[in-house]
Amino acid sequence: MLREEGRRRSEVLRPQRAAAAQPAAQEAVSLFDALRAWRAAEAKTQRIPPYVIFHDAVLRDIAAVRPGGLEELGQIKGVGASKLQRYGAAVLAMLTAAV
Repeated sequence: MLREEGRRRSEVLRPQRAAAAQPAAQEAVSLFDALRAWRAAEAKTQRIPPYVIFHDAVLRDIAAVRPGGLEELGQIKGVGASKLQRYGAAVLAMLTAAV
C-alpha cells in the first residue's frame, strides 16, 4: 500500500501570505507606500534600520485602520507606548495629509 501524496505545507500557506500581505484598497496601498517612505527617511535620519521604527505589517495595519488619534494608534499591535510617544504625531500627520 502506498500513501497518497498531499500538498506541502509551504504550498498551502503561500496564497494566504500573499493575500494577507497586500492591503485591500488602492487607497490603503498608496497610504502604505507613503508611510514606508516616511519611515525610510526617519530611519536614515536616525541611522537605524527602518524595521526598528515600525515593521511593514504595522504600517499595513495603520494604513488599513487609519486611526484618528493617538489612542486609536496605540491600539494597533506593534505600536507601544514609546513608539507612540516618539512617532505618533508624525504618523497621524501622514494620515491627515493623505485625506
